Amino acid sequence: MFRLLLSRTMKRARKPTKNAGSTIQTETESRRSLKNESNGNNAKPETVKRHTRSNKTQEAEAESSSSEKANLAAKIDLSQFEIQSKQKIKVESANTKKLVKRQHLEVEYDEDLVKDNKIKKESKEESVDANTSKGSSRMPPNWKEVLQNLQEMRKEQDAPVDTMGCEQCPDEKASPEDKRFQTLISLMLSSQTKDQVTHAAMLKLREHGCSITNILNTSDEKLGELIYPVSFWKTKVKNIKRTSEMLRDTFNGDIPNTVEDLCRLPGVGPKMAHLCMKTAWGQITGI
Repeated sequence: MFRLLLSRTMKRARKPTKNAGSTIQTETESRRSLKNESNGNNAKPETVKRHTRSNKTQEAEAESSSSEKANLAAKIDLSQFEIQSKQKIKVESANTKKLVKRQHLEVEYDEDLVKDNKIKKESKEESVDANTSKGSSRMPPNWKEVLQNLQEMRKEQDAPVDTMGCEQCPDEKASPEDKRFQTLISLMLSSQTKDQVTHAAMLKLREHGCSITNILNTSDEKLGELIYPVSFWKTKVKNIKRTSEMLRDTFNGDIPNTVEDLCRLPGVGPKMAHLCMKTAWGQITGI
């Protein structure tokens, strides 16, 4: 019995809270609806008024602007702004050019200064002609001192070039054609390579047989093994094979005897060609 009484009292206590919450909700909803209605009723006439005002103002402004333009056109004379023809403009410009011409001014020079300048120019020309005739125009002023210093420094001949240069690479027992070919090959191998490395590679080639026919018969792999570790040995193998083919076909199995023909060979430049002319043919052409 006691439990039934408690449950009834609890239910009765809960009912008024629900009613209170519902009343609060209804009041808030009613307020919102009133605000929305008031806003909606007031917004429509304002928009209508604005539109009506804007249309009227636009019409008034258009009328006033058209009337102002008409008054300005009546006051201003448009005859001032007439475009002239091209012929009239040309005639006027020609007349003005004739009037604008200026007179030339005569400049007076000092005779003494003119004579001095002529004498200086003549002396310079005579000195240049004398130098060119003697061949001393390209020579530096202290070339004798430089040459003496070089001779003093190179007395002992202790550089690697003296014992392992291109002059020391060819075989003395070989034929003259093979000697010249070996000097050319040594110069081709020496580009961007130390003299010790090129000399060792040339010794290997001499043992293998450094002639045009023997080089053409050897394979690229074997030739690469012989010249390794020369720098850029792969490209040098290709250049050696191509040069040997050109020497066999176009130069009758011998190296060319001019700088121009040597530069035609693959892998040979001007410096190499001048050195080859000096070491192989005994001719000083450029160095």
